[in-house]
Amino acid sequence: DYVRHEIEHFLQSGINQQIGHAVKSTSSRKRSSAQSSYQYLLLADEIPAMVAGMHASAVKKRVPIDTEFDLYLQPFLRSNMISQSEYVKVMRTWINFAKKVYPESKFSNKVY
Repeated sequence: DYVRHEIEHFLQSGINQQIGHAVKSTSSRKRSSAQSSYQYLLLADEIPAMVAGMHASAVKKRVPIDTEFDLYLQPFLRSNMISQSEYVKVMRTWINFAKKVYPESKFSNKVY
């Protein structure tokens, strides 16, 4: 859910900052260098936004959240924009974050 993703960014800093959503903004230099890499998906301010958006989508669709993560990442994997090991690293990071922030989330039986 792209709207929820962007709302999360608004809640992370500035006048809209909310407790529990605050994240130190990623420097433009670091963001720029990660732009064409899987590391963009692991930026400190992107992890909460990515997971929040996909959590909203998973709830709407009534599917496990990691299924939603997989659907998002598969095009990057198939086009070789990310490697299998990078895919696993992103999946594990997002799953661990989701377990902390959205403990009520459903997860599939897949192992990453």
